[in-house]
Order: sequence, then C-alpha cells, then structure tokens
Amino acid sequence: DILCRATIHTEPRAASQQQQRRPAFGVAGSGSKNKNSNKTEMTDRHLDDPARKAPGIINFAAERHLILDGIHRAMADPCGGERFNSPVADRMKVYSAVHKMCTKPYPNNWCHDFYRLYGDTVQSYLQIIILPRLRDPIQRGGTALLTEMQCHWSEHKEKSSRLRKVFVYLDRYYTQNARCVLPLEQFAHYHFKIHIYDEVKSAVTSAVIYSINEGRRSGEIIGRDVLSAIVEMYETVGIGMFDFYTADLETPVVESSRQYFSELLQGWVDDGIVSASTFL
Repeated sequence: DILCRATIHTEPRAASQQQQRRPAFGVAGSGSKNKNSNKTEMTDRHLDDPARKAPGIINFAAERHLILDGIHRAMADPCGGERFNSPVADRMKVYSAVHKMCTKPYPNNWCHDFYRLYGDTVQSYLQIIILPRLRDPIQRGGTALLTEMQCHWSEHKEKSSRLRKVFVYLDRYYTQNARCVLPLEQFAHYHFKIHIYDEVKSAVTSAVIYSINEGRRSGEIIGRDVLSAIVEMYETVGIGMFDFYTADLETPVVESSRQYFSELLQGWVDDGIVSASTFL
C-alpha cells in the first residue's frame, strides 16, 4: 500500500499519557457511509479534558472554527455558485492556528490529525461532488467527456492547492520526517487516482481515441488544450512515474493509430487509388 500508516518517533509516553484521548478532528467522507453532506464535521468529545486546560495548551474549541472556516473557503465550489474569498489576513490567522497546534509536544500535537483531515477533505469532495458530476458525461463519452474531465482536473488542482496552503506547515516538517507519508500535493493526487481516475480512465481513453480518429476523418484538429490537460492528468496520477500514462493511454492510442492507418492503406489499395509499394 502506497500509504502505510505513518510512524513518528516520539519520547516514551507515561502511563497517564497513553490513556489520554484527544478530540476527533476529521471530516465526513473517509470511511463514512453518509453521502448526503460534503461539509466538514468535527466532534466535541473530550474537550473538557483537564489536561487541555493546563497553561500553555491550545484551546481546541477556540481554534476549531477558525480552521474550519479556512477549509470551507479553500474548498469553495464555483460550479455550485460559491466564490473563493479569503483575504491574506484571514489566511495568516489560519496558518498561525495550524502552526501552533502542530508545534506542541504530545499529546497536544495535531500534525497527524491535520494530515488525515487534509486527505479526508479531498476525498469527501471527490466522492460527493466530482464523481456524481461525471456520471452523465461518462455515458455520453466523446469530446463532451474530455471537456468535462479537463474542467474537473483543473478544479481539483486549484482546490487542493488552496487547501495545501491551509496546512502548509505539514509539508515543511511533518511529511519530511514521518515515514510512509506523501507530500500534500501528491497525497491529493493519490486520492484523485483512487476515487476518480480509476473510475473514468477507460471511458476517457476511449474518448481520446474517438476524438483523434474523428479529427483524422474530418480534418478538424482536436482541441490541443483539452488533450494536453488529459495527458497531464495521466502523467500526474502516477506520482512521478509514467506507468499509468504508458499503460492506460499511450499504448491504446498507438495501437488504435496502427489499426487506423492499416485500414486506411488497405482501403486505398482495394480501391486502386494507390499501390502498396507506392504508398510505402
């Protein structure tokens, strides 16, 4: 599994610390059966833990609203009529809150919780918002699917980039020191791969082949910006490797091109338009 559980080297914990439980800091969607809401949910369990009222410990309840507001702004949905509106001053407050909660010693360090929150937020958005919007284009196929896929791929990159800025401290320390943990950008693309790419890759590859062949027959040039975005998607989900691009796109397209030109040549020969030797 590309994402084995992160192991962080910490000082031996006292028996009393091992029994302490921290409030859940997560979102609906990761392993959740509730598909009716895409809103971030955080619980209030154990907020009255006396350990959290000691001097120098961050007040979880006080910081929660600020961080969730930053997440909500980062995940603003333009297709749903929402606009991204986050002044620099507000973003700095969110970054400061995350930084303070990630630089405290155990049990008040939230690095691992925030890393999971980042992944769960991306996963919820992909499963609840993006995938349902792709159902109909998948059925239609062709250039309609490619255009829709280009739009949602671009939207995914933009939103994950905004969300990454909320938790940017994790990339500066946590992902560089914890084992088996991907950087935030790759973590977002990993979720895109397992929740979107694996669902649509066959339909998208068929749509690319169809669009290329139709362009050859009609003489119209396929939208290169659309095709470029699709190729970038295949390359990016490989997380630094071209295995998915080669197996899922390049090989089928090359084979389709070989078959197309083979049939074209045979038709010319059968019609007496040109001999095989002349064509070669």
